[in-house]
Amino acid sequence: MHDNQQNQSLEPTVLGAAWQYRWLVLFLAVAFAGLGWLYGSRSEAWTATSTITVEDPRTSGVFDQPFADPPERYVLSQGEIAGSRTVAKKTLDILAATGVDGSIAVEDIVQDVAIVADQDSGQIAIIYTATTEAQAIAVVNAL
Repeated sequence: MHDNQQNQSLEPTVLGAAWQYRWLVLFLAVAFAGLGWLYGSRSEAWTATSTITVEDPRTSGVFDQPFADPPERYVLSQGEIAGSRTVAKKTLDILAATGVDGSIAVEDIVQDVAIVADQDSGQIAIIYTATTEAQAIAVVNAL
């Protein structure tokens, strides 16, 4: 009988430890299930992207006089204009005329619209993320 007691470990088994701390295990299981449910039920976000290509009219041969600014600067300037408050206000006017949800403010457009201007290709990308697909597409198209 002495050998039998020596072979038994004093360390608890995994199941024994889980049973000993069953309330903690139950709490952790419920907490992780709740976090999984919250993650799965998050609201969806829709992102719309539009690209336009611009060309400096001064380099197209229409004007005969040379200009000091490089043509790449024209693309950057047009990108800055697209992200301005003036364009955001006009965008809201266009959205109101088309009947799109009016809960968007000028500040939302100025802050949430991403304008990426590529100097090499002359492309300007307009990117907007909204809670609905229709709103994301409408804002990008209006811009």
